[in-house]
Amino acid sequence: MLIEEIKQNYNSLKSMYEKALSAFNVDSIIESVKVNEQKLQEASVWSNPEISSKLSREIKEDKDNLDRISNWERIISDIETLFELFEETKEETVIEEIESLIKQLKTELE
Repeated sequence: MLIEEIKQNYNSLKSMYEKALSAFNVDSIIESVKVNEQKLQEASVWSNPEISSKLSREIKEDKDNLDRISNWERIISDIETLFELFEETKEETVIEEIESLIKQLKTELE
């Protein structure tokens, strides 16, 4: 695949990433984790298994979403760094790494 085609694929995926990211309010998720973790510190919460279970599930879901977003950002950063490296070196192995990361990002976003 030509580098221009790879860049087009990447730009398309980056748009998908931006749309997916807009569905999340990262600051709100972080705040929700903090609040729910504080609630879990209260003895009264643990006396009610339904509430403690619900809070634990919400924390896990929020943390999973934050991990997902962080992973997307890491992959995008790696791809952009590799594009820069390719511009300097023109090495075919760099292209292979870029394609592999693009495939991984596509899988993550779907």
